[in-house]
Amino acid sequence: LYTGPAEVFATVTPIVLDRHLKERGAARQEETAAQIAAACRNIGLPEPDVVVDKHSAIEGAPSAYPSGKSPRWMNWRLPPSLASRQLTHAVIRFAEPIDGPVILGAGRFVGLGLCRPVDSEGADADR
Repeated sequence: LYTGPAEVFATVTPIVLDRHLKERGAARQEETAAQIAAACRNIGLPEPDVVVDKHSAIEGAPSAYPSGKSPRWMNWRLPPSLASRQLTHAVIRFAEPIDGPVILGAGRFVGLGLCRPVDSEGADADR
């Protein structure tokens, strides 16, 4: 499932952004999307269109920032070196199919930033 070719990928675990965000409001969303696009370029992927959100497009994946009423096991544990970084989920759309797996961001070595293919309508690819 994670290694097949696809044009659209969505995060299963949130991406830990490579840099601290400077912008506020709508510009913050654009800055976040630009960082994810840069992360794609840095690993040799083509320029994507990126939509970011607190929640994953994959059903059952925990939010990047679970509510205070969520069970403790739903909170992300980041290494101290990444604890101050912003987390986000994203849907990443490429112009042509690329082969997975796609793993992005500063947390890629600790299991964060894992993406899986989704079909073009946004539903899980295996449905």
